[in-house]
Amino acid sequence: MTALNEFFAGLAEKMGLPEFFSGSTLFVNNLFLALVGLVVVIALVLVIVLVPGKKRKKA
Repeated sequence: MTALNEFFAGLAEKMGLPEFFSGSTLFVNNLFLALVGLVVVIALVLVIVLVPGKKRKKA
């Protein structure tokens, strides 16, 4: 478990996130993982919505 905690702490530090996300507890890392997942889902939804719209404009 400590390796997982260290991974998320290092990732949060590299991304320049506030100290709240660089905690060493699994709870804080799960919040960070949920935040990253939410960003990925939003990006996928935007791609799914925008790409067909651009294809229709070309046609």
